[in-house]
Amino acid sequence: MKYDLIIKNIKTAYTLKNGNIPRIGDELKNLSPVDGLSVAIKNGKIIEMGKDMNFSTEKVIDASGLIALPGFVDPHTHAIFGGNRANEWYRRQLGESYLSILKSDGGIIDTVSKTRMLSKEEMIKTTEVKLNRMLASGTTTVEVKSGYGLDHDTEIMMLETAKELNKSNRFDIVSTYLGAHAIPKEYKEKRDEYVKLVLDMLDEIKGKELAEFVDVFCEEGAFTVEESREILSKAKTLGFKLRIHADELAESGGSILAGEVGARSADHLLRISDEGIKAMIEGNVAAVLLPGTAFQMGGKHVPPVRKMIDKGMIIALASDFNPGSCPIYSLPIIISLGVMLYKLTPEEAISAVTVNSAYVVDRHSDKGTLEQGKDADILLLDANDIYEIPYWFGDMHVKYVIKYGKIVYEGDRYE
Repeated sequence: MKYDLIIKNIKTAYTLKNGNIPRIGDELKNLSPVDGLSVAIKNGKIIEMGKDMNFSTEKVIDASGLIALPGFVDPHTHAIFGGNRANEWYRRQLGESYLSILKSDGGIIDTVSKTRMLSKEEMIKTTEVKLNRMLASGTTTVEVKSGYGLDHDTEIMMLETAKELNKSNRFDIVSTYLGAHAIPKEYKEKRDEYVKLVLDMLDEIKGKELAEFVDVFCEEGAFTVEESREILSKAKTLGFKLRIHADELAESGGSILAGEVGARSADHLLRISDEGIKAMIEGNVAAVLLPGTAFQMGGKHVPPVRKMIDKGMIIALASDFNPGSCPIYSLPIIISLGVMLYKLTPEEAISAVTVNSAYVVDRHSDKGTLEQGKDADILLLDANDIYEIPYWFGDMHVKYVIKYGKIVYEGDRYE
């Protein structure tokens, strides 16, 4: 067989191929490294893996001195937005709280006004720039939420933008409808009407196949547990998979609700209670940890990560890339923060951005490990081992990013 691409003589390939999906407990530390591995790729898939193999192809990468990992999966981003909120970042440095800024029509509401001003062409163009930056830092699959429109037309346009960009083989996009992100200004005194709009939009979004997941910001100053339950219950009836922003700003009860409704994940969890941990484990709900947001917001609160792992909770890491609380799109930085701020081991952090994050977005059948039959989404790094990824803060020395068996980024050059 003549292959499309051969990667030969990989110094160490961290395959993550042996073990359960998702990984829990001590399994998070098992990266299944193989030295001297070669990989044969055809039609976007890994066909063969082994040592000292004779392959036939015209396209060969000699990976001597390089390490290999599965392409990173970012399971929580807000990558579609207009403008930025650098001014609010500075206000927080001066001591103003996130909730105070939100109540003064800043925060999410400020980004909403800027996002509503974008044309469809501008939205696609600016989002593609952000996705390419993520790609260059190793993210090959990314979840993208709506939630900065908070009206019918802009929310639909955001989801259509994600669907359009997903047609490219440069990155895989998993779309999430987050109409329940905040109450927009025009509905401030009639929140029941806005909840009804979110509920009504679910039918249209499902019919047009614009989103796979539905998320709710179940937090103080956003949506109550009762409102969140109503939205998620209808979404589940329609066949959507469920996500929840939970227990970030206060112990909101969102993690308990996540277990109740069978959500795929609850995210943030800075103030999760023991009851919330128990409910999530019983409901098989993954914890998506967002250390970049905790860092950007001052790092005063961190979730009880070691307790979560010791009790057998599924954990994943994500960027939460957004213009307000986390303008970090680089998963290598998130890995560093996960190790330094949340005290994960480097092995646990790598599992959390590959195999477990692929599970969160329901792509674990094709992504998250290096093994025969899976998509050839592969990173080649100029590093001695995985410990250099958190060590080189913000630069993991990416040599190649390979997506569906094609080189899409090499050195400092997009292909």
